[in-house]
Amino acid sequence: MENYQEYELFEMFNKIKRKYGEQKVLDLYEDKILKLKNAKLSYIISVVCKKAKVKKHEKIILECKNPEYSYKFVSNIEGADIKAHEEVIFNSENLNFIYLFVLHIKGADVKKAEEIILNSNSAEYCTLFALNIEGVDVGELEQVVLERKIACYCYMFAKGVENADIKAHEQIVIESKNPEYCYLFAKDIEDADIEALQEVVIRSKNPKYCYLFALNVKGADIERLRKIVMKKDKGYKELFIENIDNKSEKIKEEELKQESASDSIKRLNKMLKR
Repeated sequence: MENYQEYELFEMFNKIKRKYGEQKVLDLYEDKILKLKNAKLSYIISVVCKKAKVKKHEKIILECKNPEYSYKFVSNIEGADIKAHEEVIFNSENLNFIYLFVLHIKGADVKKAEEIILNSNSAEYCTLFALNIEGVDVGELEQVVLERKIACYCYMFAKGVENADIKAHEQIVIESKNPEYCYLFAKDIEDADIEALQEVVIRSKNPKYCYLFALNVKGADIERLRKIVMKKDKGYKELFIENIDNKSEKIKEEELKQESASDSIKRLNKMLKR
């Protein structure tokens, strides 16, 4: 049965259960599954059949030391031994299931999990912990993210974590020379250095991010960004004209409509003096 996907096994067991009842599934398969000592099958039959020998299946899952099925078992089976499954998951050092366990399981040892995450030096999971797990040391997690110097996680940390060191993350994003995250940082982070981030985008000569920067970032240098787009890509050139140039003209038209007669006189006089 190892060749079957989990969803396929669930579907087969549930079809038999719907047709013949839960007891038929147990009579046909439970003893065989217990003999196989397979974590996936023990988990599935425990979920499908409420009268399954849950403790025996749990023992098999714990003995298999499979972090995925320990996490799934404790998430879906009432009365599961949380601490025993936690030990399996933490000892596995599988960062994904450690994170999911702490995020979703009440009573999880957050400090122990945080220590594993910090020791892993994973910018991704340090960011996820800081964003989503209560009671963690945000400063220590941030230090790992800054040391790893990965633009996407610096952007995520600066955007989502309260009291993040915005300037430190921004410097890494700028130094990365990544136009996507320079654009996103300028768009989404308050007090970002628009000029410095824009310079990276312009130097990249990437028409997509030059267009997006001009479209969505307040204070963008439209003329400099337009020059890149007009030279590089017909598709973004058309978008630029439609969504930025034409929009600017419509704004000017609307402003002119709202202008008073005296303001018009002043502007005309100023223009004719040139």
